[in-house]
Amino acid sequence: MWLTGATIALFAFFAWITLFRAGPYGPPGHQWGSPAHRTDFTVYRDASAAVLHGQNPYAIRSVRGWAYVYPPPFSIAMVPFALLPLPISVLAWYFVCAALTVSAVSMTGQLATNEIAGERKRLAVTFLAALIVAVWFGVGLTRGQASVLMSWLVIAAIFWERKGKTAPGAACLAGAVLLKAFALTLLCYYVWRGRWKMVAASVAAIIFGGLLLPSAVFGWHGNLHYIGEWTREVAEPALGSESTRTHSELYDQLLSMERPRNQDLGSVMQRLAEGNQTRLMVMALAAALALPIWLIGRKANARSEPLGENLILGAVVVWMLLVSPVAEDHYFSLYVLPAAYALAASMGAGRPMRRWGYAVLTVVGLLNLGAVLDLGRGFEIYGAVFWGGLLLLFLLLYLARYEQTRPAATL
Repeated sequence: MWLTGATIALFAFFAWITLFRAGPYGPPGHQWGSPAHRTDFTVYRDASAAVLHGQNPYAIRSVRGWAYVYPPPFSIAMVPFALLPLPISVLAWYFVCAALTVSAVSMTGQLATNEIAGERKRLAVTFLAALIVAVWFGVGLTRGQASVLMSWLVIAAIFWERKGKTAPGAACLAGAVLLKAFALTLLCYYVWRGRWKMVAASVAAIIFGGLLLPSAVFGWHGNLHYIGEWTREVAEPALGSESTRTHSELYDQLLSMERPRNQDLGSVMQRLAEGNQTRLMVMALAAALALPIWLIGRKANARSEPLGENLILGAVVVWMLLVSPVAEDHYFSLYVLPAAYALAASMGAGRPMRRWGYAVLTVVGLLNLGAVLDLGRGFEIYGAVFWGGLLLLFLLLYLARYEQTRPAATL
């Protein structure tokens, strides 16, 4: 009961912070809320209002001067919030994301603890995994960002596919891809593992959600025009090096590798090397990180070794974020699932391995916390979240190899 009460109190406190950050409200001289307007939500709301009025969502700018940077379908999905007064829509979006947070953590617990006997152990895995990334869920909620929705979509896609419900799983994966394109990595995982039913359904859902459904709103040519605009203004610069990104209007808002908040491989290497990193160099490092996943994963059998397959999937999710062209710190709330997989495997391992796993996960949690609390931003500048992700990746792979080389055991 105390945990439930504390969670409700925390969500209520975050609701007040979220409402405050989306300010100011009211006429000049009688305003309340943050004068800096530190929220992403109003960008989504303004873009959806543009959709309602038949305007270009990519032409709008928020009070803070931020542009809409997502593919067209998200601007349509957010239309209901544009119909509400700003304070009410801010709170509505917050409570939607709070519900998605609880749902994502719940699904994570079910995915990671299938092989664990004992309610207390299952609860411990779920709670501790959520605690490791709690700061990023908190950041995503209070800034009104789409990262909580993204984490939920990815976890829900995995959850429903594992439950044998391909249609909702594919719909969620398509939603994730149409929100942030790096989720295509998860589609590639299903290709690799031969889950052809999931692959076919996901591709169909992406076509429907990315082409057919928006065309009913924008028209066929209008939708293609907006897809082209998103590609030119967001996708192409994001795939370029730092020198090419500087010419983009979105450089200061999103694309700068020098922004401490960007914790992807390319951005961290850019800041550490203090020079322009070519995409070829970043791709080579990404391939080097992917190689052990492939080498260990090709020996895993999803049916006879479900725990090992979970660890490989967790490693793929971590890799997906680490090598993304843009990965701001709050994206890493998605680590809740890989952390739960690692924690569950560590709990069932031998004593030395268990201690090592717990130690690594503790360091990952502390690096996340340090990145939020470090006011000088040194932790973020030197890539604390990235290095924590790298530690988590190595732990998952080590545990996967450990599971492959030890006799079958019951947790």
